[in-house]
Amino acid sequence: MRRSGNGGARNELTGTARDVVQIGAVYGDVHLNRADSPAEVDHAVEQLRQVVFQQWAEEAGLRSLRRPEPLRVRWSSTGRPVAAAPGAVIGRGALPGRPIRLRLHGDVHQVVAAFLALPAQQLVVIGEPGAGKTVLALLLTLGLLGRAAPEDPVPVLLNASTWNPRAEHLHTWLARRLIEDYPALTDAPQLIAQGRVMVVLDGLDEMPAALHPAAINALDRASSDNRPLVVTCRSAEYEAAVAEGGTVLSRAAVVEIEPVELVDAAAFLTAASPSARRCWPPVVDRLAAEPGLPLAQALTSPLMLALARTAYGSAAADPVELLDPAAFPDRTAVERHLLDAFVPAAYREEPAAPGSPRVGLSPHDPGQARDWLRFLAGYLDRRGTQDLAWWELAHAVPRPVLGLAAMLCVASVSCLFVWAVAELGAWPGALGEGFLTAGSASSLLCGLVGGLVMSFGLFRWRFPARMRLRLRRRWREVSVDLVRRYLDRRAVVWMLAWLGTGLAVGLALGGTRSIPFGLAAGAVIGAGIWLFGGLAGVLSVPVELTETVGAVDLLRVARRSSISQAALVGVGGSTVLWAGLWIAFEPATGFPFDLVLGRVLVLGWMISAVGGFLCWVLLFTVWGPWLIARLWLPLTGVLPWRLVGFLGDAHRRGVLRQAGAVYQFRHALVQHHLSGGDRGNP
Repeated sequence: MRRSGNGGARNELTGTARDVVQIGAVYGDVHLNRADSPAEVDHAVEQLRQVVFQQWAEEAGLRSLRRPEPLRVRWSSTGRPVAAAPGAVIGRGALPGRPIRLRLHGDVHQVVAAFLALPAQQLVVIGEPGAGKTVLALLLTLGLLGRAAPEDPVPVLLNASTWNPRAEHLHTWLARRLIEDYPALTDAPQLIAQGRVMVVLDGLDEMPAALHPAAINALDRASSDNRPLVVTCRSAEYEAAVAEGGTVLSRAAVVEIEPVELVDAAAFLTAASPSARRCWPPVVDRLAAEPGLPLAQALTSPLMLALARTAYGSAAADPVELLDPAAFPDRTAVERHLLDAFVPAAYREEPAAPGSPRVGLSPHDPGQARDWLRFLAGYLDRRGTQDLAWWELAHAVPRPVLGLAAMLCVASVSCLFVWAVAELGAWPGALGEGFLTAGSASSLLCGLVGGLVMSFGLFRWRFPARMRLRLRRRWREVSVDLVRRYLDRRAVVWMLAWLGTGLAVGLALGGTRSIPFGLAAGAVIGAGIWLFGGLAGVLSVPVELTETVGAVDLLRVARRSSISQAALVGVGGSTVLWAGLWIAFEPATGFPFDLVLGRVLVLGWMISAVGGFLCWVLLFTVWGPWLIARLWLPLTGVLPWRLVGFLGDAHRRGVLRQAGAVYQFRHALVQHHLSGGDRGNP
C-alpha cells in the first residue's frame, strides 16, 4: 500500500495475477490498466515527445529566448562542496591510480552535448537568483527533444514546488503530474517504470526549505539505476541542503552558472533594436572602464539584463541615467529600479513590426495593468506558490461570497420550481398550500446546504476535468463502475437527504399515511439522479494528448466537459424526478397526477433540469467556482473583466510565462517585487 500526496492511500499491483482481492472498503476511483504492447508504448512516447516539444518551443518563442541568439550564459563545475567524487560521476572512464578532476565548462549552446557526454546523464545546475537556471533547463529540454532518437527518454520540464518528497516517491509524483498535464497519457506509470520519461526538475529551492535534504536523498535513490536526471536550484539553498542532509546525487555532475561577462551583456543589449545600438554603447564603455559600478554588478544577472533591455527598449528611454551615483548608489537600487520599470515598459504601446510577437497585443493602461498584476502577485504570495491556475482563483473570493452565490442560485431555482408547481397545478383543497410550504422550506434548506458545500469546497474537484462524454463504452464496465459509485460514502449522504425530502413532502401532502410513499419517491428520485451523476463520470474519457497544452486550452476543455456532464445530469435527473412524482403522487394524495400536475409538467421539467444543471456545475466542477470568481473579482475592481484575455496578453508581453496549464510570473523576483514582499534580492 502506498500513501498518496493528498493523504489518502492506494494499492498498486504491477505484473500479472490470476485473482486480485481488495480487503475492506474501496473509496474513490479504481483504475485497471492493462499492459500496453511495445508498439502502443512507442506511439505514446512519440506523442508525448511532440506535445512537450510544441509546448516549450512556443514558450521559448514568446520569451524571445532565441531572438536573435540566446544570451551567452556560461557555466562550469562548481567549487562548492555539493558534488559527488569525480570518479563516481565519470564511472568506467576513470583510470585507477591517477588523480581524477572533473572540469566541465561551456555556455548555453554546449549544455546539451555536455549532458549527453556524462556517463549517467545526471546534471545539477545551481546559480544565484535570476542567473538563468530555468532558461538553461528549458533550452536543454528543447535541445534533447530535437536530438532524441526514438528509444531515448522524453525530457519533461516540471516545477518542483508541488512535490513533497516525504509523502510521494519521485516516480509517483511524476506520474501524477504527467496525468494532470496530459490526461490522455493513462499509461504514464508504465512509461516511467520503463525509463521512457526523464524528469527535468526546475526550482528545487521553491519547495519548503525543510524538504530540501529529503528531496536530494529521494532524487538520489530514484536515480540510483542510472536514470537520466536534471535538477536546478539556487546555489546557497543547495549547499545548505547538502550540508544538512549529508547526501549528494551520487552520479550527477554539478555545474554553477557564472556571472554574465560584459562583452556578452553588451551583445545582448545592443541586439534588441536600432535605438539600442545607439544608446547602450556609451554605457557599456563606461562599465568597461569602471567595472565596480553598481550597474556593472547588476548586469551580471541574466534576469536584470532582460529587464534592462525591456525597460530601455524605447527610443525615448536613455540607460545613461543608470550611471548616476546619487540615484543608484548600489546594486540593489539598480535592480529595484529595473523591476519597477519592467511592467510599464512591457505595456508601452508602440507600433510593432510585422512578425513581431507584440502584434495583436491588447491595449492596457500600464498603471491599471500593474495594479492587476500586483493583486495576482500578492494572491500567489499569500498562497505560497508561483503557479497561477485559473481554476484556483476561486480561492481569491471570500468563502462567504462563494457560499452566498451558490445558496442564492440553488434556492432561487428550487423556489421557482416549487412556486410553478404549487401555483400552476390544479391542487384540490389545501394540498397546494401544503406543498408550497413544505417545498419552500426544502428549497431554502437545499440552498443552505449548497452554500455550505460551496464555501468549504466539499465536492469541488482539485483539478479541471480534461474529459469528454463518450456514450460508446462496454456496458459491463459501466455497470461495475456505477455499482461502485453507489457504495461510496457520499451516496449514503445523498440518499439520506432525499429520503428526508421525501418524508417532508409526504407529510405535507397526505399526513402520516403518505410517509411510505414519500420515502419511496425520495429513494427512487435520489437513486435516479445519482445514477445520472455517475453516468456523467463513467462515460467520460480523457481528451486527446494534444488538446490541452496551455491554460486557455484547458479552460475550453473544462467548460465543454462541465456543460456536457451538467446537461446529462440536468436532463436525466429532471426526468427521474418527474417520473418519481408520477409514480407516487396518486398513492400519496388520492388524486390523479394528470389532473393536478399535468398542465405544469413541461415547465416544471424544464425548471428542474436547469436546477440540476446549475447544481452540478457549481458543486461538482471547477468551472462553476471559476464563474463566480470571474464575476466577483472584476466587480470589486481587482482584476479586469476579460481576465483570460489579460493573462494571455501578459504572457505574450513576457510578464508571465506558461508552465503547462498554469501561468507564472517571469521570475519569482518579479512576483515578490510586485506583491511588495521582496525576498533576499530585490
